[in-house]
Amino acid sequence: MFDYSGKKMKVLAYILLILCVIGGLVFGILLLKDENWWGLLIIGGAIVGGWINSLILYTIGDISETVDSLAYRLGTMRIEKEE
Repeated sequence: MFDYSGKKMKVLAYILLILCVIGGLVFGILLLKDENWWGLLIIGGAIVGGWINSLILYTIGDISETVDSLAYRLGTMRIEKEE
């Protein structure tokens, strides 16, 4: 369950970005059909908000992968030193 959590977070970042953009477009277009110009703000906000959200989540996933890789390398170094 917790194996490869960094990669899972990166995939989740992509999925959330796509869902935010699609949801914002649908909701914004529905508002624009009723001649409510707030729909443009909703579309722009959903795209920017989804991008910022995915950027943060992707970065955390990348940091997690890097820390995992460093921990593995340090563990193998210790084993080689002890021998």
